[in-house]
Amino acid sequence: MVHEWSPLDGDFTTFPAISFPDYLDLSTARGFSSTAVIAREVMAVGHGMGASQRQVEMVTGSFFSLLGVSPILGRFVGPDDDISGGARVAVISHGMWQSEFGGAASVVGETLDLGHATYTIIGVAPRGFTGVDLGSIDLWLPFQVAAPYFGRQIENRSRYIGAAIGRLQTNVAVPAAEEEATALLNNAREGEIAQGRSDPDARVVLAPLIAARGPTASEVDEVDVALWLGGISLLVLLIACANIANLLLARAAVQRREVGVRLALGCSRTRIVGELLVETLLLAFFAAGAAALVSRWGAAAVGGLLLPAVMWDIPSIQARVALVAGGLALLAALLAGLLPAIRSTRLDSPRS
Repeated sequence: MVHEWSPLDGDFTTFPAISFPDYLDLSTARGFSSTAVIAREVMAVGHGMGASQRQVEMVTGSFFSLLGVSPILGRFVGPDDDISGGARVAVISHGMWQSEFGGAASVVGETLDLGHATYTIIGVAPRGFTGVDLGSIDLWLPFQVAAPYFGRQIENRSRYIGAAIGRLQTNVAVPAAEEEATALLNNAREGEIAQGRSDPDARVVLAPLIAARGPTASEVDEVDVALWLGGISLLVLLIACANIANLLLARAAVQRREVGVRLALGCSRTRIVGELLVETLLLAFFAAGAAALVSRWGAAAVGGLLLPAVMWDIPSIQARVALVAGGLALLAALLAGLLPAIRSTRLDSPRS
């Protein structure tokens, strides 16, 4: 994400916004393999009683290729579409494709009424794709075609029209790319600087797309939050293992006569320990399965309550999550069941 570091009311501030002429200059920087501009609007789609509010992003023609994403149907907006006076085309999200068009393959070529003009659908984005943000997006339009209709003065260097993103060239360091981009923009703004409309000390700052890792991040790092949550979860797991181990020890005391008889009849301690561990493993994996179901059913509710602006159109249980859950279930079973199983075989045989 391209940020500008500039003084504001005596204090320096950083903001991810850019004018279109500045973006065109930035796109010539050799440190970037690709650049793009994004501008978001809320638009009414349809007319009359059938109209609905939709989240729309106006993007330059390099946006989709920069992110390395492929359509599941049709094609994306490209450089040939993003020209002044170009054809009014649109890409719709997977969610809108399913809800408004029933997932029909014939959606390509359908039209959408956006009030100021009618746009033709040329492609469908893959499921879960939201661009560079986590919020839900319904439509993507060519920037230079749609932006002027919404007051975006794309020829005015003093008017910020959206956010710029870029992909660095291989082996290009961030400081070098920042220095080159700053020099390009300051040279292009010579006239504005001379007239006092632009600050000569402003510079370009590049940061990851994840806001919590950028220059505007809060003092609490998301890595620290993740570590705290992981530590608390581990503590809860250990407490649960200790409680289950106590229950298994109590159960072993009840089964003392049975274990003693089996030992007296010649059953090996290894076999008894193995059988007790199998019981504990079954208990752990049934509990893990129940927890997975609860997390899947509860994820949408918790997400909607805590992060209503984030789109959760992706499966909550994935192969990697299931693998970690299974590994933790195995570890918990060993922690909770091994000691009670060993202690249960150290009982003396019952006396006659």
